[in-house]
Amino acid sequence: MYKRVHVLDLGYQYCETMDWQRAAWLVYSGRAEALVSSSTIRLRNDFFLPRVIRLLKSIRRKYLGGVPFNRKNLFIRDGNRCRYCGNNGNKETLTFDHVLPESRGGQTCWENAVTACRSCNNRKDDRTPAEAGMPFIDRGFRPYRPTVMEFFATRLKLEGLEGVLDELGIA
Repeated sequence: MYKRVHVLDLGYQYCETMDWQRAAWLVYSGRAEALVSSSTIRLRNDFFLPRVIRLLKSIRRKYLGGVPFNRKNLFIRDGNRCRYCGNNGNKETLTFDHVLPESRGGQTCWENAVTACRSCNNRKDDRTPAEAGMPFIDRGFRPYRPTVMEFFATRLKLEGLEGVLDELGIA
């Protein structure tokens, strides 16, 4: 069973991800509507588990200052893929790498961090990608701060729900 449900605000902007019990209660009580539901997981006779819901009342937005930088969100931005070799991974096999090493003044921020597998991170060591002869797999890629909706769309894609935004007309 899916444990997390994505929540959109009244204007179809991504707010947060919450546990399925709270999301189901919000829909059942009329405080939210289910935009995407599981077609296989039935909670009641006429009620399926929601995957994406929209709140029916205006609230204060959680990501007003943008998507917070952390390891989990960086992996989502990069699609759980090493930016150097392109291998897919998970939180156990991936690390994050400073493009400009911290020892040379590089900061821990969206614009200076990429997802890397352990072997690429070790091979790059304390050098820049150019010095290590390790260009990014996507030619022309530069680390960037994702917008909230771009982050949400990538998250949906990783969960196999990439067509949801198109269906809702908010892509």
